[in-house]
Amino acid sequence: LDDEADRLAELMQTRVTLIAADGRVLGDSDLEGQALADVENHLQRPEVQQARAQGVGVVARYSTTVRIEMLYAAVTAHHPQVQYVRVALPLTTVSDQIRRVGRQAVLAFALAIPFALALAWLASALLSKRVRAIAAVAQRYRTGDLTRPSYDYGPDELGQVARVLDASVQELGRRLDELSRDRARLDAILFGMVEGVLVLDAAGRI
Repeated sequence: LDDEADRLAELMQTRVTLIAADGRVLGDSDLEGQALADVENHLQRPEVQQARAQGVGVVARYSTTVRIEMLYAAVTAHHPQVQYVRVALPLTTVSDQIRRVGRQAVLAFALAIPFALALAWLASALLSKRVRAIAAVAQRYRTGDLTRPSYDYGPDELGQVARVLDASVQELGRRLDELSRDRARLDAILFGMVEGVLVLDAAGRI
């Protein structure tokens, strides 16, 4: 079992400890021979107690065996002799890994920022172009040219608002045309009449 602990430690690059149900250390990648035989019982170690109660235990503490700060993780095992498997890393190693991840994250952000700025500029330019096109149509409507534009307003909220306003202007233009035709027809009728026109109410008052 001690050889197995050494093999697992070499594969995972961590300290590996195999512990029996009564807390005896059956194998440890950092201990050999008499040192392994003399190591104290591990049943009361905090990570082992957590694994005993919850199935998994993770604790950062000072190791009295190797005399450095370690991060321990222990789990229960299904084995005739081994009840708990514990792995450990020096906190300095963990800190180095965290710093390495932090540097990689900073590098990733540094590489992503130019792309994000380029995408933001492109989106802003496209939006500005659409707004200018809509403003040009509104300016043309203001001058009295109500011909429907061939411009596609787009499927988003801005396009929806522009289409609603465009439909309102077109409907207003249609009603103005109807009023203009009715007025022209009435003017033509009145202009063509020889007699005067009187408008009376029900009581015969002019």
